[in-house]
Amino acid sequence: MRAYKLLLWLVISFFLFAGCGENEVKTQEAALKPVAVTKLTEASHPILLDYVGTVQSKDLKRYSFKVAGKVEKVFVEEGQKIQKGDSLALLEKEDLHFSLEAAQKMMEAAKAQYDQAVKGAKSEEIRSRELDVNKANEYYVFVKDTYEKVKTLYDEGAVAENAFKEAKLKLDQAEDSLKQAQSALKLTKDGAGEEEIKGLYKQYEAAKVGYEAQKKLVEDSLITADCSGYVLKVLSKENEMVGAGIPVVAVSSDEYEVNIGLTQEDISKIESGDAAKVYINDQEIEGTVATMGKIPDSESRTYTTGIRLNDNPSGINIGAIAKVEITADLKKGVWVPIKYILNDGEDYVFVFEKGRAKRQNVKIGQLLEGIVCVEGLKPGEILITEGIKSIKDGHKVKIAESTIGSVE
Repeated sequence: MRAYKLLLWLVISFFLFAGCGENEVKTQEAALKPVAVTKLTEASHPILLDYVGTVQSKDLKRYSFKVAGKVEKVFVEEGQKIQKGDSLALLEKEDLHFSLEAAQKMMEAAKAQYDQAVKGAKSEEIRSRELDVNKANEYYVFVKDTYEKVKTLYDEGAVAENAFKEAKLKLDQAEDSLKQAQSALKLTKDGAGEEEIKGLYKQYEAAKVGYEAQKKLVEDSLITADCSGYVLKVLSKENEMVGAGIPVVAVSSDEYEVNIGLTQEDISKIESGDAAKVYINDQEIEGTVATMGKIPDSESRTYTTGIRLNDNPSGINIGAIAKVEITADLKKGVWVPIKYILNDGEDYVFVFEKGRAKRQNVKIGQLLEGIVCVEGLKPGEILITEGIKSIKDGHKVKIAESTIGSVE
């Protein structure tokens, strides 16, 4: 009987202890935190540079007259839409026409002198020069005869020395006059010399240039637009005197650019022609990097960069604020959805290692549409993606079935 009781106790104890062990195992298994994971890989994504800028006209032109005068007519108003070739302003032409006529006469006179030198003198001009020679010769013969008579008397002592000297002076003058008349006749018969003709031609060319310049001033008295756009400002009024080169009308082209200021680091990442997206008043517009400044702004130390809009959107005004995204170089590294990154003063994630959750501090880099390139993680590591808010560093975790994927 005693032996029977001992055996019964042993059997009951066995089942009791067996039941406790099974419950303990189940309790330990229940304590493991279920998590979802994904395998990290290295990937390349484009870098987006985000900036805010202002809308500017691609071309801003200030039209002016090339000569001073009175404004006769202004054809446009501020804010008016204009087309290439439209008239903008007109200058009074009366004084310009007077100057043009004077320049034309000077040119025609110079041309006549040149033509005469080339063709030679007319017969009546030659006859006139011959008559001059005959008159000079007759006078010379008369004075010479008088001189010889006075000299004979002077040699005999019949006349004073002053009378002799006066006769000699008249003879010399008569001889010079005869030589000049003979030279003029020869020049008239032979025509102008080569150097003289060249000089006359240069005078004609100079007069012609002056005439053409004055003619161009008359034509430029009407200012026309050389591009389509909008009138920004009318700077001169009708009947108002305006100086040469003083702006009369300011016009902006209907092609727009957005000006942004890039940092020294970012401007080295892009090139002219790179694609960009521009957001203005909820409109998304395709753009292109058009101009890149080479000298930084003295105050902001940024480089002015122009983003040309590929389309001409409606309802956009100069000076409007625009957001710009420029697609720069590809960034290679480990990219992680930003929602998996926690922060307690430092940025960190949890990775799965030997059945436990391991805290791994990371450094956030380039951000792109919900994912971020990080330092501190390596390709091949297992990132915990779900259950991260209920675990701590060192917790034992279990991976839920069918959760292993990859992050790129």
